Amino acid sequence: MINPMEEKVYQIVTYKGPILPIEVAKILGIETYLASAILSTLVNKNLVKLSFRKVGSSPLYSVKGQENKVREILFKELNE
Repeated sequence: MINPMEEKVYQIVTYKGPILPIEVAKILGIETYLASAILSTLVNKNLVKLSFRKVGSSPLYSVKGQENKVREILFKELNE
């Protein structure tokens, strides 16, 4: 069971993902650490996936079916 804020974050990841915590924070108008905490909760509930590689200092969050997009973003980041 997820609360309303977790539901909002899950919907953002589903429609905008893969996504960084700072992007979620900007969309919702909350602090980045709060977005990170909610994303971590969704990872623990197996609703959202966490990338092991990072973009800058943050991992990417995605849902099932967004794996190719995650690879594209990380590959692009490695080449910069």
